[in-house]
Amino acid sequence: MGKSLLEVIQMAAATPARILGLAGQKGSLSKGKDADIIIFDEDIQVQMTMVRGRVVYQNKTVKSLILNLYK
Repeated sequence: MGKSLLEVIQMAAATPARILGLAGQKGSLSKGKDADIIIFDEDIQVQMTMVRGRVVYQNKTVKSLILNLYK
Protein backbone atom coordinates (compact mmCIF):
# COMPACT_ATOMS: atom_id res chain seq x y z
CA MET A 1 0.00 0.00 0.00
CA GLY A 2 2.90 2.36 0.65
CA LYS A 3 1.18 4.44 3.35
CA SER A 4 2.33 5.02 6.91
CA LEU A 5 0.14 4.04 9.85
CA LEU A 6 -0.56 7.72 10.52
CA GLU A 7 -1.68 8.28 6.91
CA VAL A 8 -3.98 5.25 7.07
CA ILE A 9 -5.52 6.44 10.35
CA GLN A 10 -6.13 9.88 8.86
CA MET A 11 -7.73 8.32 5.77
CA ALA A 12 -9.99 6.17 7.94
CA ALA A 13 -10.96 8.75 10.56
CA ALA A 14 -10.13 12.43 10.04
CA THR A 15 -10.77 12.61 6.31
CA PRO A 16 -14.30 11.08 6.34
CA ALA A 17 -15.25 13.23 9.34
CA ARG A 18 -14.10 16.35 7.51
CA ILE A 19 -15.87 15.39 4.26
CA LEU A 20 -19.12 14.74 6.15
CA GLY A 21 -18.85 18.00 8.08
CA LEU A 22 -18.41 16.16 11.40
CA ALA A 23 -14.83 17.14 12.21
CA GLY A 24 -16.03 19.03 15.29
CA GLN A 25 -17.34 15.81 16.86
CA LYS A 26 -15.49 12.96 15.14
CA GLY A 27 -12.28 12.03 13.34
CA SER A 28 -9.77 12.36 16.17
CA LEU A 29 -9.45 11.85 19.91
CA SER A 30 -9.68 15.29 21.46
CA LYS A 31 -11.39 16.85 24.45
CA GLY A 32 -15.04 17.48 23.65
CA LYS A 33 -15.23 14.99 20.77
CA ASP A 34 -17.32 11.80 20.80
CA ALA A 35 -14.48 9.32 21.56
CA ASP A 36 -15.65 6.73 19.01
CA ILE A 37 -12.87 4.15 18.74
CA ILE A 38 -12.45 0.84 16.90
CA ILE A 39 -9.50 -1.36 17.88
CA PHE A 40 -8.31 -3.87 15.28
CA ASP A 41 -5.75 -6.64 15.43
CA GLU A 42 -3.01 -7.19 12.86
CA ASP A 43 -5.51 -9.09 10.65
CA ILE A 44 -7.92 -6.11 10.73
CA GLN A 45 -10.40 -8.06 12.86
CA VAL A 46 -12.39 -5.85 15.24
CA GLN A 47 -11.32 -6.45 18.83
CA MET A 48 -13.21 -3.67 20.59
CA THR A 49 -15.55 -0.82 19.70
CA MET A 50 -16.25 2.25 21.82
CA VAL A 51 -18.98 4.80 21.09
CA ARG A 52 -18.86 8.10 22.96
CA GLY A 53 -16.28 6.59 25.29
CA ARG A 54 -18.32 3.51 26.25
CA VAL A 55 -17.45 -0.04 25.24
CA VAL A 56 -20.24 -1.38 23.01
CA TYR A 57 -18.38 -4.45 21.73
CA GLN A 58 -15.38 -6.47 22.77
CA ASN A 59 -14.45 -9.93 21.60
CA LYS A 60 -13.94 -12.76 24.10
CA THR A 61 -10.14 -12.43 24.13
CA VAL A 62 -10.20 -8.70 24.96
CA LYS A 63 -12.93 -9.21 27.55
CA SER A 64 -10.87 -11.96 29.22
CA LEU A 65 -7.72 -9.78 29.22
CA ILE A 66 -9.60 -6.87 30.78
CA LEU A 67 -11.19 -9.05 33.45
CA ASN A 68 -7.77 -10.49 34.35
CA LEU A 69 -6.37 -6.97 34.84
CA TYR A 70 -8.84 -6.35 37.65
CA LYS A 71 -8.26 -9.61 39.57
